[in-house]
Amino acid sequence: MVTHDLPDHVLVALRRIIRATDLHSRQLGKKTGLTTPQLVIIQAVSNLKDPTVSDIAKTVSLSLATVTTILNRLERNGIINRVRSSVDRRRVIVTLTEDGQTLQA
Repeated sequence: MVTHDLPDHVLVALRRIIRATDLHSRQLGKKTGLTTPQLVIIQAVSNLKDPTVSDIAKTVSLSLATVTTILNRLERNGIINRVRSSVDRRRVIVTLTEDGQTLQA
């Protein structure tokens, strides 16, 4: 689809949505020191029961590689823990640390 096929008001509305999202993301970043994807992942870990990386990726609609990269940073910052399941050693369960629990929205 070519952009000139879209009515101007649709493009303006999309631009406003993108701008509002960007501003909100910046405010969250200043308040928490985290990015929006990091906060979305923290929320997903909080809402899911014993989530794996795959569970989180599906919930937040990001690739496994992207979620793994974000989890690496969150783990380094003491926000999440990854532990092998005692039931199935192939599964790695993601949990929030106490610091992570204080960040959930």
